Amino acid sequence: MESSEINDIFSSIHGRYDIMNHLFSLWIDTLWRRSAAEAALSGGPRILDIATGTGDLAIEISMLARKTGKKVKIRGVDFNRSMLAIGIKKAKEMDIAFDIGNAHHLPYKSSSFNVAISGFALRNLEPLDLAMSETYRILSPGGIFVFVDMALPDGRLSRDFFNAYLGLMEFAGSYVNDKAYSWLAHSIRSFDVSRASRLAKKAGFNGVKVRRLATGIAYMMTGRK
Repeated sequence: MESSEINDIFSSIHGRYDIMNHLFSLWIDTLWRRSAAEAALSGGPRILDIATGTGDLAIEISMLARKTGKKVKIRGVDFNRSMLAIGIKKAKEMDIAFDIGNAHHLPYKSSSFNVAISGFALRNLEPLDLAMSETYRILSPGGIFVFVDMALPDGRLSRDFFNAYLGLMEFAGSYVNDKAYSWLAHSIRSFDVSRASRLAKKAGFNGVKVRRLATGIAYMMTGRK
């Protein structure tokens, strides 16, 4: 699907995006964000949340940094103005800067950040090789990326269960926004984590690792420039 079509989908669901994340993740996406935030804070103070959406991951990092006494500078970037407006409103009491920008052409100088992070967006960033190259470019030497997203589990039983659950979400969502729910379910079913890992390595990243998170329907991929 073209970027413009994906942008239109997110514009149509921006007011329901947070609850949709909870539904598609079986209500445990907050735990996954906490794991990603912890990994991000180990990488350095200058952090970019790519495809930040409504800002939940950037906010999680900011809250965790406060609790742990770490000084960070967080920016969130997204190409959808409607989603970004919600993020700006939610984070108005926090020191987070937000920018309009596309993951394929990030509006930052090379080597600007210590950490690049993204939550539940990687499967929507085709062409993914270009997004990986841009992520590599904006990271400083030694910088890390942390990507969290959903994909079908590895085990057959859990895979079948989650596939059926996605079907249920599609059916229920057809009464709200058929195109949006169908696309989100399709993007989860079709996402190839192994391919994403290969593209990260091809972009130049070292030590690329993928680990499954709680329930097996999400993963966290990390690597270093």
